[in-house]
Amino acid sequence: MKKYIIGLGLILLSITIGNAQTKAEKKAEKELLTTQEFKNILKVVKSKSYEFEGEWATTQGGRRVNIFNNTNSLKMDGSHSKADLPFFGVVTGGGYNLSPGIEFDDDISDYSMSINQKKHRINIKYKVRSKAELYHVNITVFHSGRASVNINSTYRNTMTYDGEIIAIEASK
Repeated sequence: MKKYIIGLGLILLSITIGNAQTKAEKKAEKELLTTQEFKNILKVVKSKSYEFEGEWATTQGGRRVNIFNNTNSLKMDGSHSKADLPFFGVVTGGGYNLSPGIEFDDDISDYSMSINQKKHRINIKYKVRSKAELYHVNITVFHSGRASVNINSTYRNTMTYDGEIIAIEASK
């Protein structure tokens, strides 16, 4: 009986050792996948034809709100940007012409994009005006297509949105 238990243990041990990947192989496979994902999302961002779909909004005070089921987006189409995002925060000044959410539909200015190949990250910054406000938009895109959008306004507290970048089809 003792021989059978020892034999079974050796068989199980040899099976697990034979099927296991080394740590270096796993790391290399993950790096290859990450690099390929990064190349794909970089191509989308460089085309300047994409849409950000928000899932979470975070106020300056740290309150996090699920906005997945709401209609919210930020579109980039060449040198034009359009946004319709909810706002949860404090508005200071600005009069009565402010919309309840963050809304703009205009050409952008001061556009810059920086690429961090090592961390597989893309940072995009630009300014855009609405009828009554100037918005500073900062987008951080990760290799997986996930993104964080930080919007600062002349009259509102800063808002951060977490979501996903999606390519806009050429037919739209």
